[in-house]
Amino acid sequence: MSALAAQALVVGYGGTPLLPPLDLEVMEGEIWAILGPNGAGKSTLMQTLLGLIPPVSGRYLQPAHVRNSYLPQGRYRTGRMPMTTRDFLQLQCDRNHSWRRPFLRRDVRERIEAISAEFALEGLLDHPLEKLSGGEYQRAALAGALVAAPDCLFLDEPTSALDRRGEAAVMRLLAEYARRHRTTVVMITHFLTSARAFASNLLLLNRHAGQVIAGSTESVWPAAEAMFAEEGAL
Repeated sequence: MSALAAQALVVGYGGTPLLPPLDLEVMEGEIWAILGPNGAGKSTLMQTLLGLIPPVSGRYLQPAHVRNSYLPQGRYRTGRMPMTTRDFLQLQCDRNHSWRRPFLRRDVRERIEAISAEFALEGLLDHPLEKLSGGEYQRAALAGALVAAPDCLFLDEPTSALDRRGEAAVMRLLAEYARRHRTTVVMITHFLTSARAFASNLLLLNRHAGQVIAGSTESVWPAAEAMFAEEGAL
């Protein structure tokens, strides 16, 4: 079943295209990694797919029943956050909830416990969010994006603040979750090794070369490797 599709979709700002027309179909449960050099148009494309930026032309289609969740770039800690990991996850379940309220509904408690187990957060639920390490906080952020069980998860460089080891550990947990729950994942990343290891499909963007390539990881990988070698990223 299709989770989203683009037909001759052109993205850009103020009517000015950034990329050639894109034809794309993402199937339920697939993990797509969007790759490209800085300024390639990756974030613009993702925000267009989310309906945050209007397309220059073309169509974006998504079944009405599909529920999205979005973790934008740079959603990291800034200053003091006087709440526990449990409070943070509860806020993602119910935006109208006051985190000062001591009791949660049973179904919400069970969902928080379940998502915490999937992202290795069980022992951190009562820890202050501001005291978590970088890897722990990123696992909490991903758990927060998934706690309401969306059908499609959009991630803009979700592990850019982590080293390669921490990034691989977080990506492994995410990939395992997506496989278990048939969650579609569309993510922007600069980590080629993890893209190859965990993504079922790649979308390669390079607006400077007027290049858009989409397909299975195996089929697109040679082009991705060549582009990043040229950019000096390998």
